[in-house]
Amino acid sequence: MNKEPVKKAKKGILSIVFSRISLLAVLLIIQIALIVGTVTYLEDYATYIYVIFIVLEVISVVYIINSKSKICSDRHIKIYIYIANEIPEFSDLDLCVLLGNALDNAIEGVSGEGNNEIYLELRNVDNFFMISVKNTIINSVLEYNPNLISTKNEKEVHGLGILSMKEVVQKYNGSIEFYESDNKFCCDMLLDIPDNMQFKSKNVHNRTNY
Repeated sequence: MNKEPVKKAKKGILSIVFSRISLLAVLLIIQIALIVGTVTYLEDYATYIYVIFIVLEVISVVYIINSKSKICSDRHIKIYIYIANEIPEFSDLDLCVLLGNALDNAIEGVSGEGNNEIYLELRNVDNFFMISVKNTIINSVLEYNPNLISTKNEKEVHGLGILSMKEVVQKYNGSIEFYESDNKFCCDMLLDIPDNMQFKSKNVHNRTNY
């Protein structure tokens, strides 16, 4: 099969939807579409965008947290999860962009030596909703890579993760900060809570996974 249309299609779809969902989820769904024969050469943009957004209907914050927790368990990474009793009803897709990318970065960022730990916290701070993701490190990340440039292959794909996070934060008049403290790499995101936004009870239990 000629792979050139696939390469062109992948770049096209990423430029359209990268700000809406986890890039890894997009690529995974496209792979599934190819395997089951839904889209033969990925040239029909309308078809596979439709397939992507149908699948996204079942992707939720709970799914993201549970799936990343399972990855941590498989890699012997301890993850601490704290979620406030009530959280604002932001778009699930936007929250999945923030949580999916931040947790992926944390999972990749743990040293692989000593205490491999990730801390996830979701809570309300005054008029803001805070998402905080931290992972243990041995050596400073920001000292050697202050601009957080991806060191992976296909940098045009992986580098869009932080860009998509920044776009979502900007959408809600918030902020995103990367810093290091106590031998941890930290990512704190704040989203402004609109006055008319409803709150919902959490459906993920606070826990520590080993």
